[in-house]
Amino acid sequence: MKKIVVCFIAILSCMLSVKSQTMNDIGRLCINVSPLSDNAIPAEAAKVLENRLHQIIAANGIADNGIDKKFAIAANVITISKDVIGGMPTRISQKLEISIFVTDIVEKKEFGRVSLNAVGVGLNETKCYCMAFNTIKADNKQIVNMIDSAKDAIISYYRSNAQRLLKEAKSLADMGDYDEAIYLLSTIPNVCEKEYNDCQDIIYDIYKRKINHEGEILFMQAKAAWASSPNAEGAQNAISYLNDISVLATCNKDVKALLVEITEKIKQDQKAEWEFQLKKYEDEKVREQRDFEFAVRQYEDKKSEKALQYKEELEREKRDYEFAVRKYEDDVAYQRAVLDASKEVALAYAKQK
Repeated sequence: MKKIVVCFIAILSCMLSVKSQTMNDIGRLCINVSPLSDNAIPAEAAKVLENRLHQIIAANGIADNGIDKKFAIAANVITISKDVIGGMPTRISQKLEISIFVTDIVEKKEFGRVSLNAVGVGLNETKCYCMAFNTIKADNKQIVNMIDSAKDAIISYYRSNAQRLLKEAKSLADMGDYDEAIYLLSTIPNVCEKEYNDCQDIIYDIYKRKINHEGEILFMQAKAAWASSPNAEGAQNAISYLNDISVLATCNKDVKALLVEITEKIKQDQKAEWEFQLKKYEDEKVREQRDFEFAVRQYEDKKSEKALQYKEELEREKRDYEFAVRKYEDDVAYQRAVLDASKEVALAYAKQK
């Protein structure tokens, strides 16, 4: 249980450097929306088409702002015909072929394509394009089938490449590239259950190595800052390093020992200022510990909720099964009673004959 919670924190650490993503998208299957590259289409109309692509992704339960930018949904637009409709005012009519496809950006491979015809009429080209693009529906059967096929292909990719990604992540971690290793493993979606769970264990180990490694570096920098200036200024510099050490790092015993040494040295010199800095540090560590414990409780509550739901589902299935058995037995008993009664009728008739 603790492993999974810390994995959550590890992913959070990775995500701090990827501001455009949201926490909820980590672990989800991701297909990003690729901006329209056709400069002939007005920017306002291009935005309408991109919004339609976002709606398609959302409607199919896929993240489109996850950390993995490998897969994307994009669109091409071809003008089949264009006419000017006379009258007051004049209007523009266009028939368009809109191709929507999912692609592997890295390997330049398509996983599906749908071509739709749409007609737009408007006072200008922008309105004309907007009208045509608004006819695209996220529940279009062709689009849904194409997205389903693309999802299967992407899931197959991760399942086929999971071991390679694991090996690459371990290699990166061995070279000290912990953040990139965590990022790489975080791209595997939770729909690949076995591969995803394997990655969580590795993420946990890599994250522990990361915070221990960074903690040791920060601790040595704090010691050097204090050794070079064993006074209030040196203490302030030292604590600025110590404050960045994770509460989960293994060097925290050494941190506490250094804090005692610093406190004893300057307790007669600018004591009030030092105690203020120390209190800020302790409050920060308490907050960090509290946040960690809160994450643990959240995980435990969610696990208990799922366990209860599973138990209720089993009980419901048991009740349904028992009801079906009783109904079957009642039907059989009824049929037997009817057959027995029919035998008596046959016997009575035979005696009359």
